[in-house]
Amino acid sequence: MPKYPPERYDPGELGRTRQNLGDLTENEARKMAEIFGGEIGIERTPPELEEKYRRLKMLNRRNSDPRIIHGSREVYQEGSFKQTPEIDLQRRHPGYLDRVRINFWASSTDYALIPRHQALGSLFSFIIPIHEQLHPRFIIKADQVFYNSLERFVLAVRSLMSINRREEVPSLLDHRCLQILTILKSWNIETIHQELTVLQRSPRNQPVSSAGKLIRAFYRPFVKLVNLEPETHILPAIKRLFDLDLMAYPPDSGEADRIKRIGSTLKQEIFHLFTDVRRRCAPLLVKLADLPYAPYPELFSYFRPQILEYLSLTRNDILESLPEDLLAGDAESDFLPEEEETAEAAEEEILEEPEEEEKEAELPEEASKALEFLSRLFPQSGFEEPWEFPDMFRYFKPILSFPKNADLFHPENPLHQLAVLLAVLQEFLYGFRQIIFGEVIDEEDNATEIQSEIDKHISGWNRLLDELLCGRLLNELVDYCRQIERSPEYRHSESGIKQESFIMLRIRRSLLPHLQVSSRGSIYPDERSLPQLHTTVSGFYSLLSGSLQPNPESYKPGIRNANAPFHFEIDSFVIQRFRRYLKRKGLPQDNRNLVSHSALILGYLDYLVNNPESHLYGSGQFPLYRHEEGHREIPIYSVSSMETARIIESNDIELTPPEEFLEGEKENTDRVSGLLDPKEYTPTVQSAVENYHSAGLPLSIITISIPELRILEPEERDDRLRVIGHCIRGEIREYSDRPFRMPDDTIPIVLQETNGDNARLFCRRLSSTIMEKLPGLGIHIGLVSYHPTWSANKMVKLAARTTAEAERHRSPALVSYHETDDSFEEQLLLQP
Repeated sequence: MPKYPPERYDPGELGRTRQNLGDLTENEARKMAEIFGGEIGIERTPPELEEKYRRLKMLNRRNSDPRIIHGSREVYQEGSFKQTPEIDLQRRHPGYLDRVRINFWASSTDYALIPRHQALGSLFSFIIPIHEQLHPRFIIKADQVFYNSLERFVLAVRSLMSINRREEVPSLLDHRCLQILTILKSWNIETIHQELTVLQRSPRNQPVSSAGKLIRAFYRPFVKLVNLEPETHILPAIKRLFDLDLMAYPPDSGEADRIKRIGSTLKQEIFHLFTDVRRRCAPLLVKLADLPYAPYPELFSYFRPQILEYLSLTRNDILESLPEDLLAGDAESDFLPEEEETAEAAEEEILEEPEEEEKEAELPEEASKALEFLSRLFPQSGFEEPWEFPDMFRYFKPILSFPKNADLFHPENPLHQLAVLLAVLQEFLYGFRQIIFGEVIDEEDNATEIQSEIDKHISGWNRLLDELLCGRLLNELVDYCRQIERSPEYRHSESGIKQESFIMLRIRRSLLPHLQVSSRGSIYPDERSLPQLHTTVSGFYSLLSGSLQPNPESYKPGIRNANAPFHFEIDSFVIQRFRRYLKRKGLPQDNRNLVSHSALILGYLDYLVNNPESHLYGSGQFPLYRHEEGHREIPIYSVSSMETARIIESNDIELTPPEEFLEGEKENTDRVSGLLDPKEYTPTVQSAVENYHSAGLPLSIITISIPELRILEPEERDDRLRVIGHCIRGEIREYSDRPFRMPDDTIPIVLQETNGDNARLFCRRLSSTIMEKLPGLGIHIGLVSYHPTWSANKMVKLAARTTAEAERHRSPALVSYHETDDSFEEQLLLQP
């Protein structure tokens, strides 16, 4: 007979029953027991109290007492330890204190799975029931919290397993290795993604139960592999498959490089996935499976039967731990033998000297265009050959705004160039405030409004530069350098190595996802609250490039005010350079050109960050901080600035060569002025008249006459014509306006899509530009706006007649023709 009645009831259950029955005498209680029946028993001891007494008994037991260990718990009874049935602990449901502890666990800063006020409300749940809901922030940021890492890992495993599909490959793998790989491959990320999508459509007021299907799909492989260690069991199994795939291809082949990149991804993600990610969602599993509270390390051993039942698994689904020597050697090997690869890379550098030329040749077309644009915008800045890692901060410090201590980035540090590009783009994005974006058409012809998405990217761009690139990361680097200043040996100490590794891991996880980094014992930095540069840049680039594509007439255009002049509240030095660049290229200073050139820079940034072949990933090892030559123990926190404005001024070409204007019509341009051949004048007017009648587009012609050109010597005349041609090419719209140089040196300009009022504004702006370059020059301009009853030949004759009338007036003169009364009107050309 046991000494005490069996524990049949939950803690507090008997007290609540007595309270409900009220005060009873002993006879009344006996009569009720005879009538209603029931089982005799006592309340179960709370596990916390039982654990406390167990430890006390363990400390006080005698050495002569026998100790029998045969389960997860043991209770001292009559001079010996006896195993408590495991099922009793696992079948227990959470009580009040369990629910409170679980809610505070789930709402803590490291987890943030439920709102904090909900955890506080659970303190009074015995009075007011609470409706448990997921934290909206957890739902919104679930991709960064766990899904992105899981997806990269699972897709990498699937890629390795799909490379060789021959029948003999599985036979080369150990049976247990094949079981591990099959479990990893079958991870149901499709269901997880689908459930996340449903939750993220409406992240607020989502009950905890709505994450049930997601948590089941997420934790099933974890539980199947719960007895295995990532470093000693799972990673070596992946390594065997990696070696088999690698042996199937030549070492220098592109497929072998791809396999190495996959292996690197797996090595980077496995420890993060099986430690941080698995732990992060554990409170949700406890709540959904209705488990009592238990510390995370003991969770899967204390309540394994209940967890298996919730996940619809059996004990046979769990892989048993492997013998320690089963995968001996594999755990110590690496996916990328660094020493061998370094030696091979050194030999290749010696044998292949023109490495830079190959890199330049491999650049995509869009990246080459972006570098050409940046090198013209900022001559001698280093964008001519960025793979040489020039020192750009000394050049850009006078014209861009960088956070304090940003000079600390070494020129060979990829963040050096990233900081410059982000700052340049920031200057361009200031002009996006006046741009109205419309719709983007996807491959399935569905229209999507992009204004709100672009606004989010613009508002968050400054955060990328200040917080992500130069905030926490720069502060950590400054602290690292201060430690080196205090003790030069800090770099080689254990703490110094861990801190350097931490910085490199932060760079990889937030900025450069393909960077090869060795953790070397460092913990993984928590970047959940920060945006990911590679995903932000890629998404922003796709939006801008999509807005530039033409849409069918039934949809809104990608940029609704594309032809409006772009506007900046303050024209910074960068924007002034951009305006001059557009003038020299003969491009209008409108919103379309602002967006297209911003997209060009953004596309180059996307290539640098997301393409493993970019020069930023050329070497996994690079100096983090700027230091004195030969003395790494002396960091340099600030560098002197260059006279950037003088450098740019000395490199500017005053006149744009005619070949750069209207590249598609080089054979029809005048070699002196760069303007079009007079033979095309009448046909161009004829085409513009047809556009007027078919599409209703307005049309005007202005003709510039400078009589003194006819009496100058040929060399002096050509010099002035070059300047005049340069001014005209800088003011017209290349896509619609057509200037011609006639035999008598008059210059008619066909202004399509331009009415009389806008043509007059253009005349004033152009004459002002010419007078600024050539003071005292006599300018006479005739203006004719098209009337629907005219033919093309009549308009050409009226333009010549109006110009002749303008020459009769004192310079500078602007004369317009009026069809109503066949008269001329002189108007003010230059503002007083």
